[in-house]
Amino acid sequence: MFDNHYGLESAVLYGTKTMTRRIATKCNGEIKGIEKFISDVGNFETASRYVIQKFAKYKVGDVVAIAQSYKEAGYDEDIKVRCKGKWHVIGFTAGWENKMFVRADEMPHQIQITDVKLERLQDITDEDCRKEGIQKINFDLCDFKGVRYSYGGMTGDITRHLTPRDAFHELICKLSGKNIWIDNPYVFAYTFKLIK
Repeated sequence: MFDNHYGLESAVLYGTKTMTRRIATKCNGEIKGIEKFISDVGNFETASRYVIQKFAKYKVGDVVAIAQSYKEAGYDEDIKVRCKGKWHVIGFTAGWENKMFVRADEMPHQIQITDVKLERLQDITDEDCRKEGIQKINFDLCDFKGVRYSYGGMTGDITRHLTPRDAFHELICKLSGKNIWIDNPYVFAYTFKLIK
C-alpha cells in the first residue's frame, strides 16, 4: 500500500517512485532485535544478509499488487465479484472506496522487487530520496528563484525543502510518526519496478 494522500501511489504508477522503506521491527522470538543481533555477529554485511533473508517481508523477485480501491482501479460498480463463497456487487463492497478491503489478484497494477537492503533510516542518500518519490523543482518566479525539493507534486509549501533529505524527513515523519526520524530505526529498503 502506498499513501496517495501524499501522492505516493501516483508516483509509483508514473514511475517516479521506485523505492520504499519499511521499518524492520519484527524479529519474532528468534533474535532479540536486529541491533543486538548485528552487534553479536560483529559483521554488518553478514548480519544484514541474514536479517533480510529471515525477516524481510519481500524478497528479490517477488511480485506485489499495488492496492487501490476498486473505484480508483477503474472497476464498473455494477459487476459482481466472489467473496467468501458468495457473489457481491462490487459497488457495495467495502473495497469499493477503501483499498484495505480489496483482493490482490483483482488489482490492475503490480511491482516486482529488484533489491532489498537493510540500513538505518537516516542513512538514506539523496539519490535514494529521489527514488522514494522526492522531486526536484526549479523555480523562476519574480519573488523566488532556485531549486527546492518536494513530495506529492506541487502541493503544500514546496519552497522550504533545500535538500532531498529535508523533504524525505518531513514525509516519513508524516507517514510513520514525528519521532521516527529521531529514533532512526533499521529499515528494509525495497527497490522495485512497475511491471503492470
